[in-house]
Amino acid sequence: MLTRITALLLLTSTAVVYAHTNEYLDTIDGMHGGQLRMSGPYHFELVAAPGDLVVFVTDHADNPIATASGKASALVNTAGKKVRVPLLPAGHNSFRGHANFTLDERSTVHLKVTIANAPPELATFRPMRKRENSENQKGHHEHH
Repeated sequence: MLTRITALLLLTSTAVVYAHTNEYLDTIDGMHGGQLRMSGPYHFELVAAPGDLVVFVTDHADNPIATASGKASALVNTAGKKVRVPLLPAGHNSFRGHANFTLDERSTVHLKVTIANAPPELATFRPMRKRENSENQKGHHEHH
């Protein structure tokens, strides 16, 4: 009996860990239509357009995390250039920044976020990547 319980716990914990890999998060839309990443205790959702980045911050239960006392920055690698984008608190749980950059399928955005006195968290996005059609694209909030 103990072996069955242990096996069941291992299978369940593996499924929970898998639910938050970048590969899994790439199959679902964020609440604002952006790409999702997990870093430490946070979920980051990047909504990107040429010259404009918005990052929404939530915990693992999709509760908004206040960003007013936080700091954030991004490094956009695109078209052979690296562009630093300072991100300022904008709204209750978001950061926003503007700079002169374009985006294509190969563009990457490297994010650094510090919330209050917590250590910085890092995440990397490919906001314009091609996505496979997936039944999971209904929305991030439905995966919990």
